[in-house]
Amino acid sequence: MTDNLFFKLIQNAVGTADGFGPVVPSAEEWVAMYKDAQKQTLPGVCFAGVQRICSRHPEQAVKLPTNLKMKWLGAAASIQKRNEIMNRHCVELQEMFDRDGIRLTTFKGQSVAALYREDLRGLRQAGDIDIYVECGREKTLEYLRKKGIDDGGWDYVHAHPEIFNETEVELHYRLSISHNPFKNRKIQKFWKSHEEEFFAGKAKLPCGEIICPSDYIHLFYLLHHAFRHLISGGIGLRQMMDIYFAILHRDASQDSRLMQDVEDMGMTRFASATMWVLRMVFALPKIPSLWKADEAEGYSALRDNGGRKFRAWRHKIPPPDIQGRKAHRNHQAQSPPAEPLRKRRTRRPVLLHLALLLETDSDLQGEIQINYVLFEIKV
Repeated sequence: MTDNLFFKLIQNAVGTADGFGPVVPSAEEWVAMYKDAQKQTLPGVCFAGVQRICSRHPEQAVKLPTNLKMKWLGAAASIQKRNEIMNRHCVELQEMFDRDGIRLTTFKGQSVAALYREDLRGLRQAGDIDIYVECGREKTLEYLRKKGIDDGGWDYVHAHPEIFNETEVELHYRLSISHNPFKNRKIQKFWKSHEEEFFAGKAKLPCGEIICPSDYIHLFYLLHHAFRHLISGGIGLRQMMDIYFAILHRDASQDSRLMQDVEDMGMTRFASATMWVLRMVFALPKIPSLWKADEAEGYSALRDNGGRKFRAWRHKIPPPDIQGRKAHRNHQAQSPPAEPLRKRRTRRPVLLHLALLLETDSDLQGEIQINYVLFEIKV
């Protein structure tokens, strides 16, 4: 029940639900909803839902402990204050790089918050500031040295310049990476061919204006970013909420193009799973021009993500067709084991990984130090 109430609270915050229906949450259920909001880094946005319920359906908030409400209010106020600092720093970064003639765009973070409904923008919990410059790694690091800014350590994708004391900045010269060299080559070509779209938008912040990606590339990037995190470390409902508002903000005339690009990058199943999560958690209506919500894929994504950010609520979701899955596993168990393949003893060291990286990224050619592990492929 608590998980359903938490989803209802989120839906009240984003405006797809009005109250909890006939349910009056107990004090313990309010505490559980607050803890879930903290785990999913959504305390600010969820507090907007609390305010909506208190004003429109006060009878459903009679058991909300006063000390918990004040604690929740304090958390939301802290997030708003933090966002004011982040917004100011984003504008300062934009102005600094513009003065020095380097094109810069802000993606994720504050530029995504600009897609939120106006009253929710300041309540989105921010992490760091992600910016992208098109001049490449060497020129980026040289620029930081000339400005007297410590690069904070750098890798294949970004540096961590120490520009502000209270805000972490990730300065990207590549937008993302795949650890599979074949897929990395493909995604780098995609980003390069769509580079202009990363500078095609503008986000109006309370203290100024920043350059950001177009609505189309914003949505695609958020899907790709969530897909990578699902595989490598897990995703939470804040990432899903970003995708939710990006879908609402999109240009529907480009839906077919978006679906094709997602398919080309092998993310169609993930996109279908995402649509199911968005429908279940945020009550996103059906969108015929986008992917069909796939319950099995969505549940599988949440199940495989157990032990990470979705752990708090995934176990309450009824799995689809469990009996059919058990029958399939039993059938496989009763089948005779396949004859093991004969192992060949011949070994041949192949520097395939390095070769593909060099072909993918010309910046790596000629470097003395390469931070990639070479491995031996057995054949």
